[in-house]
Amino acid sequence: LEKAGRTLVARFPGSEPSNIALSWSPSGERLLISSGGTDILVLKRDGSEQLRPTEKIPSLQSVWWNEGAAEDLMVTTGSETRRMHPVTGESSTVLAIPVTTLFDRDGRLFFTRENPENTHVVSRVGTAEEVIAILPQGSYQFIESRLPYLLLYEETRGRMTILDADNHDQPILLQTETTQAVWSPTGSTRLLYTNGFETHLFSPQTLTDTLVDRVSRPVASVAWHPAGTAIVLAHPESVVAYDLHEPGFMQTKLNNARDVSRVFIDDKGAFLFFLGTVDNVYGLYRQPVR
Repeated sequence: LEKAGRTLVARFPGSEPSNIALSWSPSGERLLISSGGTDILVLKRDGSEQLRPTEKIPSLQSVWWNEGAAEDLMVTTGSETRRMHPVTGESSTVLAIPVTTLFDRDGRLFFTRENPENTHVVSRVGTAEEVIAILPQGSYQFIESRLPYLLLYEETRGRMTILDADNHDQPILLQTETTQAVWSPTGSTRLLYTNGFETHLFSPQTLTDTLVDRVSRPVASVAWHPAGTAIVLAHPESVVAYDLHEPGFMQTKLNNARDVSRVFIDDKGAFLFFLGTVDNVYGLYRQPVR
């Protein structure tokens, strides 16, 4: 990484790091930024503003990327769930009910349905529905699922659940505390996740769970290099890279930024993005990857 090439992309005056959420589109071409409430932006890779979803749907309550083949946004209002184009803002109804989380892939809709005693994970094809798993009652969100594996995060307890949507006998593969989880971008299917102090690699095919590192100060965020050969972790006072091909996962310190709370590497492997403080200015920074 070249320190001299770092660029401030966006500034969030008065915003707490914990209130700012960043999410890349599946192709890495656009970035969804929320700084709390309905203050939502969709930006191009170069940082130019693309869309303000609440200008198209003022009653919007939540928004997230559809992780399916179509690069669009899923949004909810008080009465329905809609699909929104990230450039034009045009939208269409997906479900005539509001859901707190929904995943759309290969003609299958997956969503959760709350019950008095538990939460059902539902698969829907056309009008046919099937309950594929029953989980403890909670506030679940799908995060970057990769069929047949569904990844849900329960916000109240801070627990992650990995489901195999095609395994009707034992659909639950892993349940553990976590603060972030990201699938490998290429090669074998592996899940990088951290609970803040331990960082692991989990393989759903073999059910192996490998410890990458254990630290005494919280890790705020993790990310993959698009080649799948390295990962980066946001430590409180720096961003650190880990080479997965080296014995013991060799570490390299990438910068000395403070208050780092989010890290991303774009899908071309050209830039590292991080939320943090440099020279007493807090914002979203872009740093070239060499």
